[in-house]
Amino acid sequence: MAIIFGDVEGLTILLKVCKKLNIQIDAVVPSKKHWDLLDENQFRSTLNIEQLTPILAPESEAISHFIIAHKISIGIINSFDLILDPCIVENSHIRILNVHSGKLPEYRGANVLNWAIINGEEHIGVTFHLVDRSIDTGPIIFESKLKIEKVDTAFTLQKRIGEEIGNKLELLLPSFIENKLLPKDQSAINIKYHKRRLPEDGLFDWTFSDEKIHNLIRGLVHPWPGARYFDKNGQLRVIDKYMSLEEIMHLRKLECS
Repeated sequence: MAIIFGDVEGLTILLKVCKKLNIQIDAVVPSKKHWDLLDENQFRSTLNIEQLTPILAPESEAISHFIIAHKISIGIINSFDLILDPCIVENSHIRILNVHSGKLPEYRGANVLNWAIINGEEHIGVTFHLVDRSIDTGPIIFESKLKIEKVDTAFTLQKRIGEEIGNKLELLLPSFIENKLLPKDQSAINIKYHKRRLPEDGLFDWTFSDEKIHNLIRGLVHPWPGARYFDKNGQLRVIDKYMSLEEIMHLRKLECS
C-alpha cells in the first residue's frame, strides 16, 4: 500500500501515524545520513515490512520496479535528505506526498527550520505537497503554521513541528489515500531557495547586532554545529547552547573590551 522515506525522526512519525491508521507499509527507505542509525528490527518485528537501501543512482530503478511489483499506490516523505529519481516521481502507479517544514514557495530547499529562526521569522510553515521533478515545487495539499517564540531553538521547534506533522497526517492521510484532496499550485511570487548550511555558515563577528547573533545561536544549537566566532585572542569559539540576549550583551562586553 505505502512506501515511506525519511530520517530517524521523520520515519518514527510516519510509522506511528500509519500504524494508528492501519495503513500497510510495504517498504521503508531511510535517508543516507541515518542509514547506520536505524534498527532494522524496529521495522520488521511488528510491521512485517521490507527495508530498502537509500536511493542512490543504481537503486532508484530497483525501487521503481518494487513499487510496480508490489502495487504500491502511496509514498510519504518526511525529512529525507535525497532527491527522488525521476523514474520514481514519474511512476504512474504512485502518488507521493512530501512533508516540508517550511512555508512554500518562500522556504524551498534545505535546512529551512534553521533558516526560519536565523532569519528572525515569527512563524514557520508546515506544508504538505505532492512531489514532482523539482525541489519543493509540487502542488500543495495542506498548509499549517506554528509560532516561533523568542526563546525557541531549532531543537524545541523541531519537536513541536514533529507533533504538528503527526497530528495533521492523521487527519489528511485517509483523504489523501482516497484521492479526495484537491491540490493547489504554488504561488509564482516570493519564491526563494535556501542552501544546505555548513558549519562555517554559523560564523559571526561583533559587528552583528545582538538580535542577529541571538537568532543565529538558537538556530544552530546542538545537535546542529553551533554558532561560532573568533575571540579577542584569535581562538575559534563555538556556541551550541541557547544564550539569552542579556548573556550575549555580556559576552560582547567581555570580547570587545
